[in-house]
Amino acid sequence: MSQPVDHCAAAIGLVGAVVSVGLTAIGSAYATSKKSQHFSSVATAQLPNDDAIPLMEKQQYDSPSVKQNTPHLSHFCGIIISGMIAIYGLIISVIILANLTGPVPYTMTKGICSLAAGLTVGICGLASGYALGQIKPNSNKYIYTVIIDIFAEAIGLYGLIVGLIMLSH
Repeated sequence: MSQPVDHCAAAIGLVGAVVSVGLTAIGSAYATSKKSQHFSSVATAQLPNDDAIPLMEKQQYDSPSVKQNTPHLSHFCGIIISGMIAIYGLIISVIILANLTGPVPYTMTKGICSLAAGLTVGICGLASGYALGQIKPNSNKYIYTVIIDIFAEAIGLYGLIVGLIMLSH
């Protein structure tokens, strides 16, 4: 049976859940948008007669300008990594909402810790999304691009870890 909930503390905890989901979604959307723009600029080549063609047309694929602009796996990795930021906000918000109806009473201290955890994950997710959006993929240096993407995404992961530690106490 669940314990009675302090409604003010619950409202503060819910704000933490909403902020975490909202800010990480904004960061993820920004990063995905920028990474998709980089991918679409690489996936379409400009020919000498200024006709933009998709790279999938086989007869014109052998052109040197088309070979330079071939999409590489690093472009897809950046887009996938960008989407993971929003998952961090979802994880922390589910934990905050699960604490509301848990066997332990939801006090004001728990509400403030939930707000702090939500803000931490949300702001780190926003910063991570901005950092990921600023990284331009380079097909010549695929490994370096993926490593830099992982480092930028680690900002959000560290925020999730700190948020989980805040909720555990």
